Amino acid sequence: MNRVELMNQDRELLQAAMETSDRLYHKGISEVAAAVRTQSSLVFPAIHIETKINGAIVCGEVAAL
Repeated sequence: MNRVELMNQDRELLQAAMETSDRLYHKGISEVAAAVRTQSSLVFPAIHIETKINGAIVCGEVAAL
């Protein structure tokens, strides 16, 4: 497997996702965090959202978008 070095912009997205995950962590709940960057360089981090109301589920990647 070939490994590719992450660029600083990639590391910034990972950091934003990890900070969001840490900030919104709830013990016993497994969460997925994601972050996206717009063409204007704005970063939008988000986490997986699940509710018991009508079983709605939104993936972290979709929530970031």
